[in-house]
Amino acid sequence: MQFTPLTNEQIRSVAPSVFATAPWEQVSDRYQFVPTFQVIDALREEGFMPVRAMQSRTRIPGKRDFTKHMLRFRSVNIAAPSAVGDSVPEIVLTNSHDRRRCRGRGSGYKLDLGIFRMVCSNGLVVKSSDYGSMQVPHFGKDVLSRIIEGTYHILDDAESVMDKVQNWGAIRMADEERMLLAETVHEYLYPKADDRDHPAPFAPGKLLNVRRHADIKNDLWTTTNVIQENVIRGGIRGFSSSGRLTRTRAVTSVNSELSLNKAIWAMAEKFAELKSVQ
Repeated sequence: MQFTPLTNEQIRSVAPSVFATAPWEQVSDRYQFVPTFQVIDALREEGFMPVRAMQSRTRIPGKRDFTKHMLRFRSVNIAAPSAVGDSVPEIVLTNSHDRRRCRGRGSGYKLDLGIFRMVCSNGLVVKSSDYGSMQVPHFGKDVLSRIIEGTYHILDDAESVMDKVQNWGAIRMADEERMLLAETVHEYLYPKADDRDHPAPFAPGKLLNVRRHADIKNDLWTTTNVIQENVIRGGIRGFSSSGRLTRTRAVTSVNSELSLNKAIWAMAEKFAELKSVQ
């Protein structure tokens, strides 16, 4: 599949923390600083090109250039069979250079396997407990080489994940089953919706609203992506707790996007398991 990699200038415009040349002033003395832009250069040399970038917001003065950021990479060497329809595997890299605990449990470099659909501007991230994921803390030796090694390790799982995508595309869902998946995600988003003091801003069925004609399908893969896109991109009309007309906001936090993506993947995976025993 043809794609246009991001330039450093394009990345800097949306994620300036990628180009930090020193860590946040309050990091541990054991912290080994490896600039994210050096990781990008190293991955480019290995044939992994950046295709998306974002960073989280912060209210702390002076911390904007050190906050958590996320980059998605696509391999120029991925053969055509690795893609399924309009979906292709990607490497998802997250990192930050702010203050964290010194036992390797902080933000570090995190690698996950993601799936991008060519028809939309976001992509699912595979639930890390089941497939490739790796944490590379900012401590120890050869941080950069461990990131490169981890990238190839995670990509080894791409074939089995894309097989799952193909299988989900063949699973047909009745209207009530599609609604049940939407209700499951809705409950995850608004766990206190039954409390009159914390009403959900919209009904679960709105998560099934399609944004393009090509998504008018009843298979599990398309349904999952429709729900996920509505969650991540926002824009769903609803009402605030005071009854005021409102729209849901797009997800702009790196942590929130990753956790929501993985949760939606896990829910869809459970639905696939249930359908397989019917």
